[in-house]
Amino acid sequence: MREGRIAHNKGALIEFLTGCERGSPVAVETIGNWYWIADEIEAAGMVPRLVHARKAKVMSDSINKTDKLDVRGINRLQRSETLPTV
Repeated sequence: MREGRIAHNKGALIEFLTGCERGSPVAVETIGNWYWIADEIEAAGMVPRLVHARKAKVMSDSINKTDKLDVRGINRLQRSETLPTV
């Protein structure tokens, strides 16, 4: 698992994912404009897993809402193979 901030511009996500194992799943919350992110994940040879954001929040038992807590909860759900996808 890699961590870090990624710029929101074309190619930045592909570059970030270059060091990861091809075919690995990458969780993406289905909020806002996620289409281009899924395209970049596929271009990097990974498999986008579109997360049902509301269900993931409930399942991760996170009372507080921050991006950092959301990521931790989604990572935990993905590792335990219980990630709610759409």
